[in-house]
Amino acid sequence: MPPANFPQLTQSATADPPASLGLAESAAGWAPKIATGRRDATQAARFFGVAAMVLLVYAALGPAKWQLRFGLGPLIEHTMALFAITSIACAAWPRPIVVGGGFMLAAPLLEIMQALTPDRVPDLPTAACGAGGALAAALLAELSMRVRKWMRESGTSQGGETHGRA
Repeated sequence: MPPANFPQLTQSATADPPASLGLAESAAGWAPKIATGRRDATQAARFFGVAAMVLLVYAALGPAKWQLRFGLGPLIEHTMALFAITSIACAAWPRPIVVGGGFMLAAPLLEIMQALTPDRVPDLPTAACGAGGALAAALLAELSMRVRKWMRESGTSQGGETHGRA
């Protein structure tokens, strides 16, 4: 039994909120909403996609001393970075070819803009590797979307059966 000064939670979920809370009087508007479902996952992916883009621009144009290096060389690092960021963005937006094309254009533009910074030198091979990483991620995302769509369509074409799967 809880102590006497401990608040009791006996109110049903459909009951109106207590007036002391200052919440709306409708029963549907005061219950806390649980973040679940595809829409929330897409919103989270979009947030992380935009955050990754900001991080990419900062890494490309920020001070060279503040760069995070893995010791793999700039070509591999650019390929991996653009692959990862494009993958995140492709999870958020429904057209991976358009997203990948945007990042393929962004890679050389960011390299060109490095000429405007005092401690950076633009490099064509690193721009090409970054664009290649974006292309690989976009093609992989497009392929996975098509395979998922094909599996969904072939699974329902047999009258709802899933070809031996339970």
